[in-house]
Amino acid sequence: MSYTETFSAAAKMPAVRVVLANTAEQDWEIEHVDVKSAYLNAPLKEMIYMRPPRGVLKPGQQGKYCRLLKGLYGLKQAGRGWYLEMSNMFLKEMGFKRSAVDHAVFHRHTSNEHTIVAVATDDMALTSKRMVDAEKFKTEIRRRWDITDHGPINWFLGFEIKCDREARTISINQHAYIEGIVEKYGLTNAKPITTPMEPGIQLSTDQGPSTLNQLSKMRGIPYAQAVGSVLWPAVVSRPDIAFAVGILSQFIQNPGPAHWQALKRVIVYLGATKTLWLTFGGRSKTLVQGFCDADWAGQKHRHSISGYSYHFGHGAVSWSSKKQLIIALSSTEAEYIAQTHAAKEGIWLRAFVEEIRGPSNRPMTINCDNQGAIALAKDNKFHSRTKHIDLRYHFIREAVDDGKINVNYIPTEENISDILTKALPKPKFQMFVEKLGMRAVGKKGD
Repeated sequence: MSYTETFSAAAKMPAVRVVLANTAEQDWEIEHVDVKSAYLNAPLKEMIYMRPPRGVLKPGQQGKYCRLLKGLYGLKQAGRGWYLEMSNMFLKEMGFKRSAVDHAVFHRHTSNEHTIVAVATDDMALTSKRMVDAEKFKTEIRRRWDITDHGPINWFLGFEIKCDREARTISINQHAYIEGIVEKYGLTNAKPITTPMEPGIQLSTDQGPSTLNQLSKMRGIPYAQAVGSVLWPAVVSRPDIAFAVGILSQFIQNPGPAHWQALKRVIVYLGATKTLWLTFGGRSKTLVQGFCDADWAGQKHRHSISGYSYHFGHGAVSWSSKKQLIIALSSTEAEYIAQTHAAKEGIWLRAFVEEIRGPSNRPMTINCDNQGAIALAKDNKFHSRTKHIDLRYHFIREAVDDGKINVNYIPTEENISDILTKALPKPKFQMFVEKLGMRAVGKKGD
């Protein structure tokens, strides 16, 4: 083996969305740059030889090999080599600081300049308070590598971006990718539907193939591939399908006809709503706040589903829909566990926002609709009834005591994260989709 480390940091999607939302809210410039043949710019630490391509050796050089001096696409360590080379230039030559919570985000803050760069391999989303500083960055990086300057950002990591500077919002959309999924699985002419999952539906492992005929039929159905296809929108720009994708992902090992029909419904829903854009930023009283919820024992396996969403301005920048590891004994316990999951993300998000915007003494607010869970998070007065709860789930209480998290009560009908815990009926689902920040965006600053 010619390598020991292969990990290469890339900006996490929540971090990318926060950078975009921050840019919109502060009305900054945002540009897109990519480095040409990035891996070929990184020197190799290891001694690696390769067979020379045909026609390279001259007469009399038969039997010789080429030693690789730079990274080559296909080498497992090449991505890490490029990241180290790139981050070394940012930190030592250009005077940037690396984010402590996302090692693929760099920022340079002086009395005159505030520039933030989110890096995904060779793609860079460059945001700056002034255009002159953005141009300065491009000039600095050109001294070292060949780059393609795409100008104002329109596409990044395969999703489209629209900026509305008057409203101070940024919107992202994956309609081209979604169209490809719908066409790939032969659902172009399917009747449009308005929810990704039928309300009240119960899916379980018991619905796997029960006959040889069903088993034979399901072997020819690309269920796992289709789940992977819808997972990318669920991660990038479509929090409205996060719950459905989370449920359907549980049956990859042995899917049945019912699971396949439910998965096709998600794809049809995506096709019918491909014009929805996730919009964040804008002017609001609270810059960043979270919502969390849990659906207690609503699934056949009786594990509750936790959901949270964090909003920067008016749209979601981070979200999760996740099956709890343990079976909660009450709705209060399920909500308490959900708060802990949300708190971990909230602390990360708070630290990241402080890095790019400056320190703040304010705690991150998490809105919850269960008074009992809120009381548990604030003190230990129900000790006799909570002895059985694993220590890990008391993390929320420590975060509240430290002033990092504030848990606030809101009515259930205002808890946006309800959409991440269960399949909702159409009116309620569409209300929460809008509150997530998802809407149609016109060509000109809708």
